Amino acid sequence: MRDPVVLGVIERTGGEPRLAYLDQTVPLTEDLKAAAAPASPGQVMRLAAKCETAACKHYTGSSCALATKIVARLDPVVDVPPPCSIRPSCRWYDERGKAACVRCPQVVTELHQGEAVSAAMRSLAE
Repeated sequence: MRDPVVLGVIERTGGEPRLAYLDQTVPLTEDLKAAAAPASPGQVMRLAAKCETAACKHYTGSSCALATKIVARLDPVVDVPPPCSIRPSCRWYDERGKAACVRCPQVVTELHQGEAVSAAMRSLAE
């Protein structure tokens, strides 16, 4: 996986936002970006892309610090890993296994202004 793909759509129907996974990833095209307007794509979709390693602020030199924070700070929101089209190439899964997968549906890249999420979720941005 090189270019960003859409992993799922963020559902905001009561409570905290949750990821509704797509059966298969879809390339993030200019048309999809435009369809998200006036929101940014990250507010309505969860995107996945190849790990940028040293170019990413979460990369420690050997692993993804974000995956570590997710497992340490967030409670699981599902009992079994959801169907996920990127699991075979997912760095979070590779490093943290099921523990990352059962927390993944609550991870939202961009929040709407004033959106209610847990303090633990907000702490991931730090």
